[in-house]
Amino acid sequence: MGSARLYSALNTKISKISSELLSDEDFKKLLEADTNKDQYDYLLKLGKIEGEYANEGVSQFENSLNDKMIKTEEKLKYYMNGRYKDFYNSLLEYYVVEDIKTLARVIVRREYTDRLNDNLIVLKDTKFSRISSSTTIQDFVDMLDEPYKSIVDRYKEENRHRILFFIEMNLDRNYYSNIIKMSQGLSKQDSKIVQDYYGEKIDLLNLEWIYRANKYYEINSEIIFNFTILGGKLFQLDDLKKISYMDFDDLINFISESKYSFLVNTDNDIDLYMDRRIYRYLYFKALDLLHTNKYNISKLIAIGELLEFEKFDIEKSVESKRFNLDFEKSKSYLIRRV
Repeated sequence: MGSARLYSALNTKISKISSELLSDEDFKKLLEADTNKDQYDYLLKLGKIEGEYANEGVSQFENSLNDKMIKTEEKLKYYMNGRYKDFYNSLLEYYVVEDIKTLARVIVRREYTDRLNDNLIVLKDTKFSRISSSTTIQDFVDMLDEPYKSIVDRYKEENRHRILFFIEMNLDRNYYSNIIKMSQGLSKQDSKIVQDYYGEKIDLLNLEWIYRANKYYEINSEIIFNFTILGGKLFQLDDLKKISYMDFDDLINFISESKYSFLVNTDNDIDLYMDRRIYRYLYFKALDLLHTNKYNISKLIAIGELLEFEKFDIEKSVESKRFNLDFEKSKSYLIRRV
């Protein structure tokens, strides 16, 4: 890939997709809508969702948004080949990971099997959608391909209060580490762009994990370290080990003096808004990538992230309406500044 001709075609397609992203004004209208039905109708008019409104709450919005997003992202595959298509497939593996998490929760908790297929993203109407309340973890392991088979199998004997935690943490760890690994097959310039963006994302996810584990969970430092994600931009293996073994006060001081001080240096609730702070930082970083005029991978990285951030903000808008939150409170949960 890498040629101006190929990137010209890909970037033209991405520019068309990005022109259809919701504006801040669109989100104001969503937050000011009287009902969830009004929100649905507005999104339907803009082509963000499909089908008739079924009054199923956030899940209907989420399912329809996922379907549209997958179709949009799949179309970009046709502009890639070789290692670039392999790398892009590693990004899209995110949806498989989320489905495996959903399936694991259903099996461990023995609930929601009657609507399982509706809650899957890319594994709809497959052998996995036939999982029932009688399916065991071993049955599930046998259905999986690598690397997911090994990840789940490793923890199948854990008690039900810990197994989901271990599975989900390792799925995320494998996903992000694989992105960094796959990026090494790209051109030097493109590899650097990927590792810069996802390296910072990994840094932030690690800090969030270490912060929450230190504050809320009775987990020893060795386990905290073992669940960190490799491939970060600022924090390598030795750094992660050092941070994982800090006590809580030292950790807060370390974060407050780092590039990511915005996570803890705030007058707002640190815990409640930490996810949003991380997403907001990455949102503006992705916008910068989208607006580049160079023939490189920047726009491809940006559009996938921005579509995901848009979905997040739509879901928060819907939730806010369901709970009758006022405009000011509702917009405080969004990634973008409205």
